[in-house]
Amino acid sequence: MVHRRKPAAPTYVQLFGDGSGTSSSGPSSSDAVPDSQTSQRVFSSPPLPPQMPPPPPPAAAP
Repeated sequence: MVHRRKPAAPTYVQLFGDGSGTSSSGPSSSDAVPDSQTSQRVFSSPPLPPQMPPPPPPAAAP
C-alpha cells in the first residue's frame, strides 16, 4: 500500500515543482495564483467522487 502512495507523491511534487520553478524565475505573485488553483482542484477532486455515491442511493430509495 505504501508503495502505491509513493508514486502519487512524485506526481504532486512535479506539479508543485513546476509552479515553484516559475515563481523563482518570475514574480512570487504568480506562484500564489497557480498554487491556489491547483490546491483547490486537487481538494475538490477527491472529496467530490466519494460524496457523489452516497447521495444517489438515498434519493432512489424514497
